[in-house]
Amino acid sequence: MQRTSLLRLATIASFSGLLASAAMAQDAPPPPTPMHHVQQHDRHLQDKTQYFQQKQAQRWERMKNLLQLQPQQQAAWDAYVAAMQPPVPTPPQAGTKHPKDMTTLERLDWKAQMRKTHQKNADQRDQATRKFYTSLNAQQQKAFDSLHQDGKRMMRKHHAHPKM
Repeated sequence: MQRTSLLRLATIASFSGLLASAAMAQDAPPPPTPMHHVQQHDRHLQDKTQYFQQKQAQRWERMKNLLQLQPQQQAAWDAYVAAMQPPVPTPPQAGTKHPKDMTTLERLDWKAQMRKTHQKNADQRDQATRKFYTSLNAQQQKAFDSLHQDGKRMMRKHHAHPKM
């Protein structure tokens, strides 16, 4: 008798749980569509890009204030800031393979081309920095030099190995 009661009780409990989960499933929102994930990703990238642009604008403003630029130096400053902007990414050309779909030799050629492009961009930034630096007076050049030393110090501090 007691065994039958326990069996009935267990059956009722599991059936109640089944009914409750079915009711909850009806109230639950539908699962997100793949497009929903794409939109979330795009929104996240936009937010991240905007955040980094704001941070960069703040760094440029701090740098400009530290250098105490004169009105006649504004054109050199504007040219320098413009040259230091990252290149606009270009969409892949039609027929271009993704690196994972390339053969080893194709991938090596692609990497070599990327290195050339990166080197060209670095050379342009270096040239812009040289040109701007020569437009500064001695005191401004000293301040500009200290900016980059501070950055190196911060990187060493940030990447310092913990003491054992």
